[in-house]
Amino acid sequence: MQTQTHPAPPSKKRLLAARLLAGLPALFLLVDAVFKLAQPRAVVEGTLKLGYPEGVIVPLGIVLHELLSNVLKHAFPDGRSGDVRVALRAAPAGHVTLRVADTGVGLPADLDVHQTASLGWQLVCALAEQLGGGITVAREGGTAVTLTFPFPTDTGGG
Repeated sequence: MQTQTHPAPPSKKRLLAARLLAGLPALFLLVDAVFKLAQPRAVVEGTLKLGYPEGVIVPLGIVLHELLSNVLKHAFPDGRSGDVRVALRAAPAGHVTLRVADTGVGLPADLDVHQTASLGWQLVCALAEQLGGGITVAREGGTAVTLTFPFPTDTGGG
């Protein structure tokens, strides 16, 4: 009798992470379409092709949603036009960065995103902390928000 060997099936977490990662190009296309309808011009870069575990991809998606919602609601009032750039990249020392930048009106100078009553900013900061990372905000020529977090070495397999 011949014995056949089959690889172990992937874990549910790994399958979910793969499905979510496979959906990122569609997410980028959707973001691009939304911005085309909403006036600002969007440039979406998907330059990082790594398998994210569920514990990363879900908070990352929520942060991206919140930051893009802020751009749509606040960056281009009264029909102003402008550019939006979204980038997800590998960074030095095993880190990953998500950057959402716009050429809109910018955040108020007195707004500290780490100490605000805004539920959206509280959520973004809490999720950054959950990922073991942090948020930085640049206000030159619009607003640029960068989330930097360590890339997890445990990809949820097992």
